[in-house]
Amino acid sequence: MISVRQLVATVLASFLILSPCAASAADVTSPERAERFIDDIGSRTMKTLTDTSLSQAEKEKRVRALLSEGLDLVTIGRFALGRTWQTATDAQRAEYSKLFAVYVLNTYARRLAAYSGETFKITGAQPMADTDALVTSVIGRPNGEPVDTGWRVRSGDRGYKIIDVLIEGVSMALTQRQEFAAVVQNKGLDGLLESLRAQNRQFAGGATTAGDASSE
Repeated sequence: MISVRQLVATVLASFLILSPCAASAADVTSPERAERFIDDIGSRTMKTLTDTSLSQAEKEKRVRALLSEGLDLVTIGRFALGRTWQTATDAQRAEYSKLFAVYVLNTYARRLAAYSGETFKITGAQPMADTDALVTSVIGRPNGEPVDTGWRVRSGDRGYKIIDVLIEGVSMALTQRQEFAAVVQNKGLDGLLESLRAQNRQFAGGATTAGDASSE
């Protein structure tokens, strides 16, 4: 199992990329408050996932709402697009932001809603990259090894938000950035937008649309 020290070292590069150029003391994220924030979101999510009275569709719906509350989709989305964000037109940026929000909320909700019987335990929190905090946790599974999970939290105008999720030391934001970069390199930004449209259409039932995500 990857230790907390290994997890921090593995994602340090992505933390530096995500860091703002400058920040005031007011922007510095308190590890203690970040820990309470993640504990609250995590506990509510696990309560939803282990509620046997809920259908799979209802679990996904509730988890989407929790993710929308906890994730900074703007920061994550811009990071995932990388330098292409700078060269995109206003129309492309607007469509990408909507499509990305739908994609992330549906993808994460679908994956999380498939779990059952898990436990969630915070194992620590520490300052990271001058302005953020890394909250570490362990997700216990009844039929498998526990999963070390990290949550990079940043304080902003809308309160505390998650800007990256780390599973066994692997940055989800960095992974998404690499995947998007490969698509853009081969098919351009318009190709990425079409890919996101297609993937969003594949979600069964179409519970969430671009318009829904933009208003959440």
